[in-house]
Amino acid sequence: MRAVMTVGVPRSGKSTWASGFEGVEVNLDQCREIVNGSEEDHSNVEDVISTRDSLVEEAAMVGSDIVISDTNIAPGFRTELVQRLRQLGYSVDAVVFDVPLEVCLERNAASARVVPEDVVVRMYQTLLSDPPTVGEFDRVFVNNGDREFELEDRGIGPYGSVLESMLAEASWPQEVILSSD
Repeated sequence: MRAVMTVGVPRSGKSTWASGFEGVEVNLDQCREIVNGSEEDHSNVEDVISTRDSLVEEAAMVGSDIVISDTNIAPGFRTELVQRLRQLGYSVDAVVFDVPLEVCLERNAASARVVPEDVVVRMYQTLLSDPPTVGEFDRVFVNNGDREFELEDRGIGPYGSVLESMLAEASWPQEVILSSD
């Protein structure tokens, strides 16, 4: 079974991408709606996470592939979820959404459900400072909106020279030797 975790800031295209995934889609907004009656109600966090975990377990019991279409920015949160998915028998991939911050902020401003700008910026900075790595996941793909590439582990840190480029350019680099999937 395959699990895919989207990783990206709000309005980077995660939900659009996930809507084309063949398998079960689970996200925290969906679970907030179930638990709290509204996607925007961020209370009852433990119940929301428990609901997500139950939905994931149900998918595993019937052998379904799954996509977790949340931001998945926080490394500790990712690690815990990856471990749980592996315990359930999933191989776990990440799809990282490489969308410039300015584009995400423009999309956010035009959205019916606006995330505070400072939150989007903070999440973007967190993603740049602690991105998903090959090793943390079975495979890591970068989706830049036009194409999707698989990152190759080169044994020189998380992405080899890629991490230095990311931090220097404040963007996911596209010049890395990647194999398209």
